[in-house]
Amino acid sequence: MCCAGGSGPGLDPWYGGIGTNLGPITVENGALRPGLTDAVGILRTGDLLLDTNAVLRVRLAGAGGVAGVDFDQVDVTGSVTLNLASSSVLVDLQYNPAIGATFTVVKNNSAAAITGRFQSQSVRASYGGRPYAFRVNYAGGDGNDIDLVVVPLGSLLTVH
Repeated sequence: MCCAGGSGPGLDPWYGGIGTNLGPITVENGALRPGLTDAVGILRTGDLLLDTNAVLRVRLAGAGGVAGVDFDQVDVTGSVTLNLASSSVLVDLQYNPAIGATFTVVKNNSAAAITGRFQSQSVRASYGGRPYAFRVNYAGGDGNDIDLVVVPLGSLLTVH
């Protein structure tokens, strides 16, 4: 099933799902949510633009390290562009990850580098009352993917 979207009172507009979107995805003033409401998944698309006030919302649900099984992923065959001033990442954490655990949340299948950065280079989430920190790595996977890496709280967060 690809793709769904929605909004409502008190809710930000969103777009997401699993499967293949035949055209580019542009998100502005809303969220991109790969996966299903109650399960992780992979959303495939051509170009991806996370523009003004866009949020990439991903679910991290297991330690197996498999996209679509343990965490959500956007699989992009075209360009990946992030609006530095206002795009961000939100993590829905559903288990206790180990320090160093890595999640490739955007798989960039083109040879081109990612254009732009998220507004914040670190992400925080909690599970079971325990806080976690993630570093955003723009040279992840095969060198041009976006990874979230679990780091110790209070550690120096650097951009790669």
